[in-house]
Amino acid sequence: MKQRHFTPFYYKKPVLSIFLTLTLLCVISTVSLAGPGSASPYGQNKTGPWTAMTEAETAEESEDKKTETGEEMSPEVSDETADPKETSDSDKTEETEDTESKVDSETPFEDDSLYETHAPLISVTTSSAYKKRVLQKEDDYITAVISMEDPDGSVLLKKADGKIKVRGNSTALAPKKPYTIKLDEKADLFGFGSAKKWVLLADCFDPTRMRSTLALDLAAALGLPYTPQHTMVELTWNGEYAGLYTLTEGIDVGKDRIPLDIEAGDFLLEYEKDREESGVTYIDTSDGLRFAFKEPETPAEEQLEHVSGVLEGLSEALESGSWAEVAARIDVPSFAAYYLLNEYLGNADFFVSSTYFFFKDGKLCAGPAWDYDMAAGNLSTEIDDNYAVHASPLGLHSSLGWYPVLMGYPQFRSAVHSLFTEKGSAFADLYKEGGAIDRFEEAYRAELIRDARLWPVSRSYDNGQRKPDPTREENVSYLKEWLRERYAFLISAGL
Repeated sequence: MKQRHFTPFYYKKPVLSIFLTLTLLCVISTVSLAGPGSASPYGQNKTGPWTAMTEAETAEESEDKKTETGEEMSPEVSDETADPKETSDSDKTEETEDTESKVDSETPFEDDSLYETHAPLISVTTSSAYKKRVLQKEDDYITAVISMEDPDGSVLLKKADGKIKVRGNSTALAPKKPYTIKLDEKADLFGFGSAKKWVLLADCFDPTRMRSTLALDLAAALGLPYTPQHTMVELTWNGEYAGLYTLTEGIDVGKDRIPLDIEAGDFLLEYEKDREESGVTYIDTSDGLRFAFKEPETPAEEQLEHVSGVLEGLSEALESGSWAEVAARIDVPSFAAYYLLNEYLGNADFFVSSTYFFFKDGKLCAGPAWDYDMAAGNLSTEIDDNYAVHASPLGLHSSLGWYPVLMGYPQFRSAVHSLFTEKGSAFADLYKEGGAIDRFEEAYRAELIRDARLWPVSRSYDNGQRKPDPTREENVSYLKEWLRERYAFLISAGL
C-alpha cells in the first residue's frame, strides 16, 4: 500500500505570522541540534509526494517569514494587525483553533497505517506570488500547473497548464477553500468525460466530509439526469498538504456534461431567491419565482422571450388543472426524483439557491443536484425558521416553488410514491450497517484523519451549520441516526 508523508498546509492569517515564525525557528533549531542523521520533524521518514522540506526550501520559508514580520509587510497585513482591539471574539476563537490545529498536525502518527492512501492526489503549483499566501475569492483565476496521480503512483495528469480560483459563496469564506480548476486543454479524469473545468469541494462545513458524496450518489440512484460524477482526492498546494476534497464535474453545458443545444432553444437556469451578482442575468415569473441564467450566460432578447414563454407556459399549465398539459411541459421522472432527493435530505437551499432546471427536447427538466454539505440535519436551529424546520428529521419541507401545485395532482404524487417505493433500498443503504456511510469511512479512514488534523471536525466554520460534536465518530453517528429517522418518517407519512 502506497504511503504519503506530508508537509501541512496552514490557514495562514497575518495575526499568526509571529507565532508561525517562532515555531519554524524552533523546528529548525531542533533539527540542527539533533544532527543530520535525525528523523524528520514530522516523524517517520516516509516516502511519497509529501516530504519534509529540503534545506533550500527551509531557507526560503525562513526568508518568507522574515518578510511577513519585517519592514516588507504588505499594507493588507499591516491593516489587519495594527489594532488588536478590532479582532472579534469569533476571530479570536478561530485563531486559537488554527494554532492548535498546526501543533497537532506536526505530531507523528503512531499508527503506520495512517500514512496509507486510497485517494488520488492532485498537486497544484502556482506562481511564487501565491506560494505562501492563501488564495481568496476576490483573487479570481490565477495561473497554475496541475498534476494528478493514482494511489498506486501512476500518473493521471502530468503538469497540465491551467487556472484555479476560489469558488462558492459562504464556503469561499471558510479557511479550507473550495476551488474551480480550468485546464487549458480538456482532460478526461476518471472516465468522467473530457472537460476543461473541474470543481474541488472542500466540504468544510460538513464534519463528516461525506454529505456531498452521499447526496450525489443518491441522486444518481434516483435517476436524476446529469448528476455530477465525483471522487475523493487529496490536495497539495505548492507542495503542502491542503486536505481531503471531493473532485467533481461542475454544473456546465457540454458534450460530456449537460448536452444542451443553446442555439436551438435549450437553456440552464439556477433558482436564486434573492442573491444579486454583477454580470448575471435574472428572470422573474408572474408567480413569484426568480432564476439566474447559467446558459446562455448573456441571453439575447429573443432568448429571454423564449425562456419567459417556457416558464409562464408551465405556470399556466399547472393552474389549468389538466395533467396532460403539465406532463407535456415537464420531465416528470426528473421532477419526482428532484423532489424526493431534497425532501429526504432536508435541503434548506431547495428553492433558495443551487436549485437547477434545464430545458431540453422541448421539456423542462429538474436538476442536476448540487450543494448538500449542510443537508441531512447539518443546520443550526438558531438562524431562522427555514433552517430550524429543515434541521429536523420530521415533517415535509420541500413542497416549494412549483411543487405545491404539482403535489396537488394525483398523477405526480403517484410518480413520487412509486419512485420512493422502488428505490427504498437506496435510501436505507446510506445509514444501514455496512452501507454507504460505513463504506466511505472504511475507504478513506487515513485520509479523513489526516484532513481532521488540519481542519478539526469539532470546530464550527459557519454560523449556519449545526454545532459539531467533539469527535468524528459522534458526527458520523448523528448523520446515520438522522437519515434513519428521516426515512422512517417519510414512510409513515405515506410518501
